[in-house]
This record gives sequence, structure tokens and C-alpha cells, in this order.
Amino acid sequence: MIRNSKLISVCVDTYNAVDTVIETLESVKRQTYDNIELVITDDGSKDGTVDLCKKWIKENCGYFMGGVKLITTPINTGTPANFNRGNKACTGEWIKRISGDDLLTDDCIETLVNEITPEKQIIVCSIKSFYEDKAGVKHISDKIIPHALKFFFAWNAKKQYKYLLLHRPGFAPGMFVRKSVYDKVCGYDETCKRMEDLPFLLNVTQRGIKLWLLESVGAYYR
Repeated sequence: MIRNSKLISVCVDTYNAVDTVIETLESVKRQTYDNIELVITDDGSKDGTVDLCKKWIKENCGYFMGGVKLITTPINTGTPANFNRGNKACTGEWIKRISGDDLLTDDCIETLVNEITPEKQIIVCSIKSFYEDKAGVKHISDKIIPHALKFFFAWNAKKQYKYLLLHRPGFAPGMFVRKSVYDKVCGYDETCKRMEDLPFLLNVTQRGIKLWLLESVGAYYR
């Protein structure tokens, strides 16, 4: 267990994730870095996700030095609004987002924290995709995302912005962001209810905030 004074918020975004959210939360609990605040933000689930999370929190809240918060809303408001509610509840210096059906590697937060330097505002760890078959067996892709885009992360923010205007790279599950960045750009654009990542990335790179790559795998995307 790595002890550090820097508080990191892990924000789990859920919507009707009753079949997967416990596995996600357990992956956060297993982190080798211990100064973590866990924030679960649910977007009006109707399948029992919230009740399941409440039960898990009651049994596991002692594992998190920074405490645990559960943010709920009675209606579905869209992913960007759900993200923004989670961001506002986070008090850590950095925020690692994860959807309620994805997984973190055990050393994800430790590895990302070791990459923090004064000039870095957004770090993107590598990810692998996976699926479960009918027997519950996980099949993990050999492809590491976004290794094919190493050229992109070598560029400055201006060139990254121009690339993002023409393409939509899929590396959002790996993003690790200083909370001050979300505050600076007023979070996610809630008018884009089904496309939260690209508007956010365009906003930050247009403001001169560069994205940095961490090549080690830190998350698994379902």
C-alpha cells in the first residue's frame, strides 16, 4: 500500500449498472494507493444500482481514507450532467473517472500519481477493451489503446486540438485530470448529452492544455 498526502478522487459514473458496478467498485478498493476519495454519481438508475451501491458503501467505506460519497438524482439527465455532479463533489487534487462497468488495474492510481509533474494537467493511461461471454469468462483484447496515437501525445495542445477536430480518438476511459482543469473549463458541455468527451477535449486543448500519455495499462474498458 502506497501512502501519500495527495488526495485523489476516483469518480464512478453509473446508470443502470446493477450487473457490473460491484466489480468496478472492488477494482477501486484494491488500489495500491491509499489516499483515495471515492465518489459514485448515479444518473437516475431504475434497476437497483443505487441500493446496491449503498449496501456496498456500508460494508466497505472504511477502505477509503478520503471518504465515500454517493450522488443521486431522481431523473436521467445525461452523461455530461452526471459527470459534472461528480466533479463538483470531488475534493481531490486529481480526478480519475471510471464508468460503472469498467475496471481499474490494481496499481492504476499509484502509477498515475507517479507521473504527475507541475506542467501536466491531463494524463491518459493506456487501456484495453474486454467483454464477458455467456459463461462469465472475460476476454481481454491484445490491442492497447491509445498506443497507435503516440504521435498525438507528442504534439503541443494546438496540434492536438486540430487533430481532435477531424478525428475522435477513443481514450477517454484512461483520462486522469486535475480538478482545476474541470473548474477552468466549467466541466462538460451539458447540451451534448451523448457526446461528452470530444467537446471537453476540444475545450481544454483550445485553451492550451496538452494531453500526456502514460503507456502502461491502467484501465479495462467493457
